[in-house]
Amino acid sequence: MSAASILVIDDDEFVRGALRRALHPLGQEDVIEAGTGEEALKELGKADVSFALVDLRMPGMGGHEAIRRIAAQNPLVPLVGMSGEGDMHDVIECLRDGAVDFLVKPWTAGELAEVVTRTLARRKARLEPARLGSISPAQVAPDAPAARGSLPPADSPGGPVAREGPITLSEVLARLRQGEIALPAQPTVALVVRRMLARHDVSAGQIRAVIERDPHFTGRILRLANSPLFVGYARAPDLGAAIARIGNREIGMVVETLFARRFFEVATPKARAIVDAQWRRSWARAVCMRQAAIDLFPSVPPETAYLTGLFCDAGAAFLVRVSDEMGLALNGVELATIAESHAAISATIASAWDLPAEVIEACRDHHGKGQASDRSQLLCLLGLAELVCKELQLPEDLAPIEVAPDLLSHLGISRAQVERLKGQTVERLRQSKALLE
Repeated sequence: MSAASILVIDDDEFVRGALRRALHPLGQEDVIEAGTGEEALKELGKADVSFALVDLRMPGMGGHEAIRRIAAQNPLVPLVGMSGEGDMHDVIECLRDGAVDFLVKPWTAGELAEVVTRTLARRKARLEPARLGSISPAQVAPDAPAARGSLPPADSPGGPVAREGPITLSEVLARLRQGEIALPAQPTVALVVRRMLARHDVSAGQIRAVIERDPHFTGRILRLANSPLFVGYARAPDLGAAIARIGNREIGMVVETLFARRFFEVATPKARAIVDAQWRRSWARAVCMRQAAIDLFPSVPPETAYLTGLFCDAGAAFLVRVSDEMGLALNGVELATIAESHAAISATIASAWDLPAEVIEACRDHHGKGQASDRSQLLCLLGLAELVCKELQLPEDLAPIEVAPDLLSHLGISRAQVERLKGQTVERLRQSKALLE
């Protein structure tokens, strides 16, 4: 089978045939059919599948179980749930099971085309060379000084156990490359809300049904809706009213911000100071990039700009946390190694979190050097946000991003526009404090 094969899993032969015919004009000519979940697992063992469309209502192994098993066995294959009911419970559970999207039957040609486009983009992102194995030996400092702590040996039967002796940061990085240190997970709420907002037909009620399952997110969103940011409004009595006030798109950014803030948290004072500075810089960059995308670069989706600014240094924060937990001293040499090594890890984390392909690429390449004309527009926006952060004298992070000397001229940005963007960034950060305090 070709790499472009699509697997259609539905017990209804008529639906399978209809999907085969509908996919053909979209350039998807190689379609594999499976009438049951069991049959689908066999086909996946024989074929190279780009993605699978999975009916949720099937006899035997149901669609939800099929999605869970396929996601566990074939994590690079994006899955799209299908149901004729369009029930919100199905959508939420389907996405929690591991699906990346949802298609309501009967579908229109436009709806199917959008799902195919989004899903193939996610497939591409998952196959990007942004894995920990891409960290070169030069990025793992072989002479990093030893520090306190222990790390589980690679060949421990029955799971990791502690061993005696000092470890080095190079060993921590090697263990990460080998998959012996787990990557950080993201909250289900953040994952499901992000996937739902990728659709154009999601309602505030549907978003509420997801967020209300997490008391932390619910409480913070209610606090924001009743903060001075919305002075003059009546008090929002519940989550539904809060979401309606804030708006669907803004809620997406709020959820990502709450998730990021929890991610950029560590326990010990020294590591906390390092990661807090990283957080403040990342948040400011994200706010600035989103504003620039809205006002100056309409071709860049604001959500993509925000996620890039927020998570491009996630690898650095994660390395600091892991190193601290392992007992490393976090001295100058180790911090320099983290700064040098974190971009590939940021990209791997972004891929594991199913962030957009453009975000993964920007995470991997955000410390590139050279002229702005050699960089993508998203990376140029990141450079612009870094310039704003420098001029606002915000806390430095572990690995400052290089601002290309020709950045403003390449983007066609005037000094007056930079000053306006600085003011907007400061004001937006001030307004958003109610969310995080």
